[in-house]
Amino acid sequence: VQIFVDNIKHKSIVVTFIFTCPGVYRRKIFGGVFGGVIVGIKKGQIYDVEIADLAYGGRGLARVGGMAVFVDQVAPEDHARIRIIRKRRQYADAILLELLRPSSHRVTPPCPYSGVCGGCKWQFIHYDKQLEYKQRQVAETLARIGEIEDFNVRETIASHRIFHYRNKMEF
Repeated sequence: VQIFVDNIKHKSIVVTFIFTCPGVYRRKIFGGVFGGVIVGIKKGQIYDVEIADLAYGGRGLARVGGMAVFVDQVAPEDHARIRIIRKRRQYADAILLELLRPSSHRVTPPCPYSGVCGGCKWQFIHYDKQLEYKQRQVAETLARIGEIEDFNVRETIASHRIFHYRNKMEF
């Protein structure tokens, strides 16, 4: 038996009651509703998604059945094939398997270790877009965590030296 429930924030979730024997049941909550079809995300599943945004820390954000899925090495508007590697209650983590259609925000990273060492997480995104996303993330963090309202975040100041200034590598 599947029941659609709206929580306080008006996000739909699906509650499935699994009857094991007369009068006894277990409750299981799935990821959400996608186009009227119930989607239960599981580790190892493969999905074709569009990356909607960048999350704090540089991971791409996609949605599968209403659930947030975080993916490294993707840019907003990328269409990608991903594999779920970890499922949590509120979100899932995935890895990029294939870039199906790259975003117009993508550039070829000049560093051969981009995506491997972890030092330059956004090197494959055009620098002007990086500045926009960083400005927006500061504003979202102040609003969400700092609970600050009615403020203005000024434009991010661009560096005159975009590459060859870092001394951090994480292998």
